[in-house]
Amino acid sequence: SAGTLKVTHASGLGTTASGTTVASGATLDIVDITVSGEALTLAGGTLTDVTSEWTGAINLTADSTFAAANAGDVLTISGKISGSGGYTTAGSGKVIISGASNDYTGSTTVGIGSELELGSATAIPTATALTNNGTLDLSGNNITVATFSNPGSLINGTVTTTGVVRSGGGGDGGGAEEVVETPAPATPANGNAGGTSGVDTLGDGRGAS
Repeated sequence: SAGTLKVTHASGLGTTASGTTVASGATLDIVDITVSGEALTLAGGTLTDVTSEWTGAINLTADSTFAAANAGDVLTISGKISGSGGYTTAGSGKVIISGASNDYTGSTTVGIGSELELGSATAIPTATALTNNGTLDLSGNNITVATFSNPGSLINGTVTTTGVVRSGGGGDGGGAEEVVETPAPATPANGNAGGTSGVDTLGDGRGAS
């Protein structure tokens, strides 16, 4: 049911044996704690925080939300994220997905005004549709996704897509973003470019150092 459960102690959810489920419209608010070993099912609900960490596995059974409400707040997700749903980040703070080999099958959206930081190249599954409406910090990683829409800011890495790139935003201020097709389109003898194939790579525009 809808409502907010605020947890201020690391063991405030009780035993980890049965896990925790957050239903659609409901919010689990963890406040300045690390919740260890607790399995979490997000069924359309929200996990939010005041600078906290969730280390247990997360099952997304519907599209759900990870939120760091205020500027300076950091929500760290280090457990594996699986399931048929996807997630959207929300709030003015930062969400860090530090775990690797996440395999949820839904979409990934960085909400307007929020920041998503990825701790590994496999923090986002390669089959996901990625939309960046805020700030996406790749932390030096190069990731591959199915499709990428980027009205926001992409920093510290590149996104390679096997589908469509829609770039409307900027990089980190170090230069214009660029889309590079790999392999390059063939150019016939008459000088007219042929059809394109392969993948597209979108970088933060800073170039090699």
